[in-house]
Amino acid sequence: MIEKFFCEIRAASDQSALEAKFAAAMKSLHVGTYNYGAGRMVAGEGPTVERFWTNMDPAWLQRYVERGYHRTDRLVTAGLVRVTPFFFEDVFCTPPLLPEQQEMETMFPFKKGIVVPMHSPFGRFGMVSAATTLPAHLWEQTKFSVMASISLVALLAHQRSEELAAQELAADAPLSERELETLRWSAYGKTSEEIALILGITERTVRKHVGSAMAKLDVKTRVQAVAKAIAAGLLKI
Repeated sequence: MIEKFFCEIRAASDQSALEAKFAAAMKSLHVGTYNYGAGRMVAGEGPTVERFWTNMDPAWLQRYVERGYHRTDRLVTAGLVRVTPFFFEDVFCTPPLLPEQQEMETMFPFKKGIVVPMHSPFGRFGMVSAATTLPAHLWEQTKFSVMASISLVALLAHQRSEELAAQELAADAPLSERELETLRWSAYGKTSEEIALILGITERTVRKHVGSAMAKLDVKTRVQAVAKAIAAGLLKI
């Protein structure tokens, strides 16, 4: 079963197709309700979510947003600082400290499930939360194997989603040959001065091309530009 979803997720040609494959995989793993968010950490601002998939009840989701539960949700907070999957009960085993956490967790209809945090280079992140439909006795018997399967699907879907997002961005703002050349040499650790000598242009021109590539790729640093160009398939190194 997992092998089937592995192939289908890797072959997804766009975000909609990928979301459908992800939803089917979650259903097969006895997940009743799921959320997937992906984005980046912004200094001084915290997480910025760029993509969000869910099959959560719209009424609960609306309440969640209106009440600002995302700011104090202990599952989300734990996912942003942990690097390994964990169970809902790992967080809910201690009482909440804030009144708004108590309010949310009293209303929250799910007590059994898994959170899979995924931290990528350069401040990128993804997170899947999955509430199980398994009866309590089956959950206790199988939860570690279920965790392994859900984690694999989450990682595969997040990786493919990041690749597709990078490809979409590159298609909207294609890089010039000079921009690609400067990023390619940057990937090999060359400085602007060294790239200028290699390409027979001025150091100022190198910085101009790198800066233009960074703007098109919507990143803040040269290293991030290289990583995103590789993820989009623009650079082969």
